[in-house]
Amino acid sequence: MLKQTLLVTTATIFIATSSVVHADFLSGIRDLKNAVTDVTTGTKEISSLTKDLGLGGNETANTAGELTIGDVLSAKINKLKVFEDPVRDSTIISEINKDNALIFMGDEVNDFYHVTTDDGAEGWVQKVLVSKR
Repeated sequence: MLKQTLLVTTATIFIATSSVVHADFLSGIRDLKNAVTDVTTGTKEISSLTKDLGLGGNETANTAGELTIGDVLSAKINKLKVFEDPVRDSTIISEINKDNALIFMGDEVNDFYHVTTDDGAEGWVQKVLVSKR
């Protein structure tokens, strides 16, 4: 009986808060899905172009380590957080959208890139959430 009561109470709380609390979560999931779709589409386009040009054979595209100072990056998701330091629990100094430009400053630490935003803020972004333009 106690288990049933706890289950019903938990379900009630979940349902009561789901429309408000989970809206941001669902929006984040939607942005992540769109980013994955963009990456998949981009990978297919690169693969097709590489094949059309007769380059690379069966190799896969790898952009790791190919960034140089001054390269322009784009966010893969909207509201990408720019952190003060290269850790997720650092202060958020800015949030950028997909259409904003980021300039790579040459440093990579803890899977974060050091960047300058198009409005002049300098900080760190997770490298998996950005791509080279």
